[in-house]
Amino acid sequence: EDELQRDKAVLKDLLSRGLFRALSVNFDSQYKWNCKKIEYLLSLCDFSGIDANYSENGKTYLHYIHNAESLNVLIAAGLDTRLPVHKGIIFELIKKPNKIDIIRRLVENDKDLVHELNDSLTPMIRCCYWLRDYGVQAYFPLMEIFYQNGADINYAEKSGHTIASICAGRDQLDQLKVIVEDWGASLIVPEGIKNPLTTAKQWNRPNTTAYLEEIYQQR
Repeated sequence: EDELQRDKAVLKDLLSRGLFRALSVNFDSQYKWNCKKIEYLLSLCDFSGIDANYSENGKTYLHYIHNAESLNVLIAAGLDTRLPVHKGIIFELIKKPNKIDIIRRLVENDKDLVHELNDSLTPMIRCCYWLRDYGVQAYFPLMEIFYQNGADINYAEKSGHTIASICAGRDQLDQLKVIVEDWGASLIVPEGIKNPLTTAKQWNRPNTTAYLEEIYQQR
């Protein structure tokens, strides 16, 4: 109890400098606290009236929180991801797939985030490109979250690729099957859009080519 009271006193000092600074402290040289302890203590406080959209040096609270519970505090305090200060935050967050719970809660709160563009890429297509480079286990669950929250699975980026053609070209057959069979991605594409079957053939992907040829025949 004494330790908790001391912690609260330290937290009060941190908060006197602003909630933003409290959240941004990872291992403060003076207090030597980690983020989880800070967030636990923040959960004990009343934050009604805080500016949930505050930014400093290009960073917002969303750059620092580490769990969905902290995000819920911000949402309750009026977080508005449609404001310019939060532009691009979804692309920052998907660089850290371990923040999957935060990403899920964020897009559930604002489904428009799944349609945000960065150089013609949606968050889903960005993750799709990262499947091969950084791991299916890390990024396909994020793609599922975007799909569940209304992402356009047939959207094509500026070079004409869709998530189906990307997976076809990279021979990611397991993920392609989910995209086609479970999510219902279209294999009939308009002119200018990469055809998954053609892409698989061009990249010499025999297993993926055989699968897509069978699907085309069935349809």
